[in-house]
Amino acid sequence: IVLLVTTSTLYLNKIDSTMYAFASGVSTAMLSGIGVAIGVMVLMTCTALFYRSAMGGKKELMFFNLGRVATSQELARKVKELATELDKASAADLSTQLKALSVFDTQKITTCITLLATEVAPPAEDGRSFKFNKRI
Repeated sequence: IVLLVTTSTLYLNKIDSTMYAFASGVSTAMLSGIGVAIGVMVLMTCTALFYRSAMGGKKELMFFNLGRVATSQELARKVKELATELDKASAADLSTQLKALSVFDTQKITTCITLLATEVAPPAEDGRSFKFNKRI
């Protein structure tokens, strides 16, 4: 919208040189930003085509994930520490703390528990006991 308004002001009847320079500078900056964004998208697409494990593998590039992904060993250690801390806590305290969470946070927790029960934890006698959400 800013680019459209800026470029349409160039077609007004009386434009002094200061306004023309400002509009030209803003238009150039915005078009350059759009060009850089398109260039980054093309670069990422080409990288994904030639470097197959760039997306979805253990060797994913930080650029595709917008940050660093924890290693399996680091994640396992943190999950075990969390399980130990949750084991120490009483059910009443946990219930009180979970009541204070928003619906979005509660959904995230139930999704995480379902994922861990389905993909990571050893199968229990009642395999559905920890599954809140359906997993395909």
